[in-house]
Amino acid sequence: MRKFYLFSIKDDFFNAYYEKSKSLYNTLKNIYNLKIPYLNYGISLYDQICKPFNVEVLSNYISNRYHTNYKRRFLLKNSYLNEIILIDIKYSCIILVTTNNFSPIFKIFNLYNKKIFVCDFENNDYFWLKDVYMQKKEHIISYNT
Repeated sequence: MRKFYLFSIKDDFFNAYYEKSKSLYNTLKNIYNLKIPYLNYGISLYDQICKPFNVEVLSNYISNRYHTNYKRRFLLKNSYLNEIILIDIKYSCIILVTTNNFSPIFKIFNLYNKKIFVCDFENNDYFWLKDVYMQKKEHIISYNT
């Protein structure tokens, strides 16, 4: 199981950190690991870097697409890929737990915003969603031709 945290990055930080992904990851990981006495500092830093997700739009889209009645938390099963996906949509981030390393559900979030930074804090893994999604798409296209 992989637990991914998706963050919507503000334009100015996207431009500044696009080539410095490790620095952005370390900053977000530090915010993630902050102790309660430093919570105000973490919130301030988060607000400078990230912008909130539109929970209503994403929740409605996923509910309609996958024919569910859930509102912010979703449990989806992809029997074709033998994948179970748990999605928790929050204003601050999206938490995605999946049995696969790369889930097709990422496509929805890539279409929603091209400036999403994905972190797996447990495995010290991070990537720009648009970059990995494009690599996967190119691999599929080249494989089929």
